[in-house]
Amino acid sequence: MATLSHPPSPSPQTPIIIYLPRGPLPLTPQIQSNRLYTLSLSANATIVYLNYRLSPHHPYPTPIHDVLAGYDWIIKHLAHSRTTSHLSPAKIGVCGELIGGSLASMLALTECHAHKAGVSAAAVINPITDWTALEDLGPATTIHLAGVPPSKPEHASLPSLTSLSPNAHSLLSLRKTLFLTPSAYFDPFASPLLFFRTPSTEIPPPPSPSSDPSPSIPTKKRRSHRRHPPLNSGLRLPSMRVEVVRESVLRGQGEEFAELLGRSVGVYGGGGGYGDFGAGGGEEGRVNLMMREEVGEEEWEEVGIWLGGVLRF
Repeated sequence: MATLSHPPSPSPQTPIIIYLPRGPLPLTPQIQSNRLYTLSLSANATIVYLNYRLSPHHPYPTPIHDVLAGYDWIIKHLAHSRTTSHLSPAKIGVCGELIGGSLASMLALTECHAHKAGVSAAAVINPITDWTALEDLGPATTIHLAGVPPSKPEHASLPSLTSLSPNAHSLLSLRKTLFLTPSAYFDPFASPLLFFRTPSTEIPPPPSPSSDPSPSIPTKKRRSHRRHPPLNSGLRLPSMRVEVVRESVLRGQGEEFAELLGRSVGVYGGGGGYGDFGAGGGEEGRVNLMMREEVGEEEWEEVGIWLGGVLRF
């Protein structure tokens, strides 16, 4: 299901920003509505809220398929709707946090076409970029989301995750619920960090009824570099903003994701490289890493301003 939010004064040049919700870590309806309004106003863009399916009844890869199908619909019915007036298709950005940040990263890395309509910019906040490495996250640490009260999970059968406390233990429980087999979370479309390197563990065998019910220790292996985008793929990495929270268990994943993005842009992306936050969509500063103490509406307003600036470059 997709919901559209238009800016006060849309024009044929108004960009489109796809907003992907956090999955089974829901915001209250009022906070969600305020966030979409903030993004639309600060970016001066049309916001498409793409509500993908994700539950024990719709595990991975269902959300991946839903996001890609929704993107195809946006390209056909929104981005190209202006071609009748001989204008270029609308520029497209994508944003999300947590599971939405994971899916936004996947979409940005696979639909960043150099010679046709594609994702030009992405902003991800505390993204889960590597489901295979949750055992390395360490002790339970909360993710601080300013002004977000605890809310009940969307599905009662999901692990007990509130908006304020996705920690290492609860993320592992969520992974067990949302992936039917271990191989599903070793897919780079689910763990987008794996577009740039191999996983640090072997794929564990699926559990059998006769096996020990206690969790097995993953077999470690050496990581190897992967080239993305692939040679002659027609892809060009978009401008990306990665935001991490200082005390978040996901901080390390976000920092590594930004580092590998920057390295790939510098080597394969036609110039530019990793750097601090900078407005605009030039070659330098195409990958931006931001450290936050918390994530609130002011931070989302900054995200909207950045996306709007890049998409109009």
